[in-house]
Amino acid sequence: MTSDETNQKLFNLISSGVHDSSDYQALNGKLVSVTELSGSIVDKLKDYNPLNTLLTEQFEYLIAHAEFVEYEDEALIFSIGEQDQFHYFLLKGCVQLVAQDGKAVEITLNSKSSLSEIAKIKPRLYTASSSKKSILMRVDKELLTLCINNSDNQSNDINESSSNDTLPLSKLISMFFEKQPDIPVKKGKLIFSEGISGDYFYLIRKGKCQVIKYDEASQKNKVIALIDAKQYFGEESLILGKKRNATIRMATDGILARINQEQLCSVLSSIPAISYNQFDMHIEQGVDSIDVRDLKEIKNNTIKNSTHIPMYRLRSEMLKLNKNQPYIVFCDTGNRSIVAAFIMILSGIKDVSVLKDGLNHNEDSEEQYTFDNIY
Repeated sequence: MTSDETNQKLFNLISSGVHDSSDYQALNGKLVSVTELSGSIVDKLKDYNPLNTLLTEQFEYLIAHAEFVEYEDEALIFSIGEQDQFHYFLLKGCVQLVAQDGKAVEITLNSKSSLSEIAKIKPRLYTASSSKKSILMRVDKELLTLCINNSDNQSNDINESSSNDTLPLSKLISMFFEKQPDIPVKKGKLIFSEGISGDYFYLIRKGKCQVIKYDEASQKNKVIALIDAKQYFGEESLILGKKRNATIRMATDGILARINQEQLCSVLSSIPAISYNQFDMHIEQGVDSIDVRDLKEIKNNTIKNSTHIPMYRLRSEMLKLNKNQPYIVFCDTGNRSIVAAFIMILSGIKDVSVLKDGLNHNEDSEEQYTFDNIY
């Protein structure tokens, strides 16, 4: 769809009476103009999911046609069981969510969950109300979908026109490491310990490393694997922002090289991300999908006919994958799939993409959220 066609559909949507008086009465709040809000509040919306995927033109159009609603303390926003057509985003104040069993949680601007749509599953699984004077943005579902689709289409046009100038990720990694100095290390040298924050991503130029994990049963450290020369380690902690999940110690004398988190993230940005509207088309064209979540996570939902390889088994299962087969990797949020795609590409698999933002950002997902992961 062209930009003009989408803008015409958006105009038709806005002028067709979607936001009529009956919708306003259901707000239980006072409509405020976007011009009454501070610039910092509007700018902050650019960090919200999925608004952060919009191009500037679509973002500005959406803001111009969204509703900004001021709620007094304890005002009802929506109720359990409602099948409404709106997305709600918290801009000021706090919102309380109450589940069917009475359990409650409060979303504040300081919480990570405030950067996403509030309790998006429909029919609504929670009753939402303001827990103090608050401002929310309410967006019609079709308006947001059209803006996202148009941004996807324009981004694809840009990507296709520049794809010949883009280096493969494996080549980019090699180029970064080529510029790094040798780090000579002796046998027994501790590279990093389990449980500490990550700072570097490593390449073994010469020698071998031990992977060591603490065993709760024996209360001793155990060597669980060896990493050979020309292999990489340490990426997961940097990408996910988590503590190191194992200790690495030199099994022999060797030579290492390393790059920092900023350098690694600049490389990761070259991994293609597939949106939900593109996913089915890629599968129909012969792309395989891989679910890298744990077994307990896939009991609630997964994508039909996908291959399940949990992250902790990915390296050992790599030899079973066809290096010439294209793959789309997915998880709940998109974070682990980035790590998995990165590992797969470094192993020699040529065509790997990730499902953008993961399953939790799919409005049509049938996943039954628990009260602890409703955001």
